[in-house]
Amino acid sequence: MGRTIVIGDVHGCLDELEDLLKTVDRRSDDRVLIVGDLVDRGPDSIGVIRYCIENGIESIMGNHDEKHVRHARKMEIHPDSRVGFKTEAEREMWRQLSTEELVWLSSLPSMVRLDTHLVVVHAGMLPQLSPEVQLERVMHCCRYVEQRVDKKTGQLCWEMARMKIVETEQGNGFLRPVDSVYWTSVWSGPDSVLYGHNVTKGPAIEQEQVWKPYCVGLDTGAAFGMTLTAAVYESTACGNANYPDRPQVPPFPQLVSVKSNFRCEADLFYEDTYVPEKA
Repeated sequence: MGRTIVIGDVHGCLDELEDLLKTVDRRSDDRVLIVGDLVDRGPDSIGVIRYCIENGIESIMGNHDEKHVRHARKMEIHPDSRVGFKTEAEREMWRQLSTEELVWLSSLPSMVRLDTHLVVVHAGMLPQLSPEVQLERVMHCCRYVEQRVDKKTGQLCWEMARMKIVETEQGNGFLRPVDSVYWTSVWSGPDSVLYGHNVTKGPAIEQEQVWKPYCVGLDTGAAFGMTLTAAVYESTACGNANYPDRPQVPPFPQLVSVKSNFRCEADLFYEDTYVPEKA
């Protein structure tokens, strides 16, 4: 049985993806899974899609991937429309995608369960719900969550907090909603989670104790001249020999990163990038 290798947001950085797989010495029986956002920002989005298909690499559906699938369907009906595509490069990628490649991209799941208590999503989840019943838009886009009173039950529940767009001298950007918290800070399991979407300088690790479920953020800014990161598991089987009464905890992965040689000109910034206080 081979290893399981989970890779952060690639964003069109094909050279870095190939470099990372060489660094971890990918074997023929390894399972490779990307947390989503294969496309946009980087120099070769179409190349990344084709490389994944040709080399048996799986992926989660990221918000950028979902955007292309959604708008490609609109373009099939209105081929001269520019709706949804911000740049000519994005529009050109749609033109180059074959029917089979678009079908593959459209079929990407929003969540993959690697083992009994280990899951992979692109962005985040609401803490009171199991992964299987999360809304796709939450798994594609969630960063911050907030508590609201349910109108039907009168009880407090968690909802995805919407980021606010602002205009500043730095350009357009998103601000963290008032009274919201980052979703991993209130995620209590029982599943441990690997995710991307939120760029951090190095993997973002949320784990209070080694015998508790953990969250690891793998988007380390490959498209921003930072790194591309992989979580490598020799085995994803849950259980910790040091804590036999905690069978739900999966092993912690080896984290491997390679330097990115590409830096995009981003037109968005974030007020703050969440980094867990405890690592």
